[in-house]
Amino acid sequence: MVQTQRSATMRTLQELTRLKYASDRPEDLPWRLVLDAMVFQAEAEIRWLDHCETSLVRYRPAAPTGPGSRPGRRGGGPGRRGGAAVNARSGPVRHARRSEAGTVR
Repeated sequence: MVQTQRSATMRTLQELTRLKYASDRPEDLPWRLVLDAMVFQAEAEIRWLDHCETSLVRYRPAAPTGPGSRPGRRGGGPGRRGGAAVNARSGPVRHARRSEAGTVR
């Protein structure tokens, strides 16, 4: 998917560059500046895609530890069954309950 996006962005970059140098008249300066901005954005996208590809190549997910194991669920986290929610700043999260009168207790 990264390669597909890179190819599309490269084609766009080539087209923008061709348009930029198609005219050298002084009255086309505003249009050339807009094209410059678009070229810079396309170049930044290509650099970002390179970064994404490098990160994906380096990423090695941990292998499941046993039959029926699901990656990313190692137990002990807030998503476990029966576990209490924890607020990182103040410890356990206390959930307010509303009485029938609508006040919070």
